[in-house]
Amino acid sequence: SSDFVEWNINSSTTREVLLFFRYGNGGTGDRPLRLEVNGVVLNTKFSFPPTGSWTAWANRSDTVQLRSGSNTIRLTATGLSGPNLDYLYIRALTTTTT
Repeated sequence: SSDFVEWNINSSTTREVLLFFRYGNGGTGDRPLRLEVNGVVLNTKFSFPPTGSWTAWANRSDTVQLRSGSNTIRLTATGLSGPNLDYLYIRALTTTTT
């Protein structure tokens, strides 16, 4: 419980992005994680359902707002442990012009 993985991301502008988390869950139940961006909790039970094995990959996604400059994205275990996280992919949804 309370184990976490954290990414530090720099953004050239304030923008909305889609976060894709690639994961494996070889357990028989959901392994939810708390999703935080820049210290703000956005989802207390971000679901990571079983995938069949620890190396059978699936994706979970959520839309978040990144600010211009440094950003911290954190997933924290809310139970015994979370899934096997492979990577985080970020896709911009909007652009900002000045």
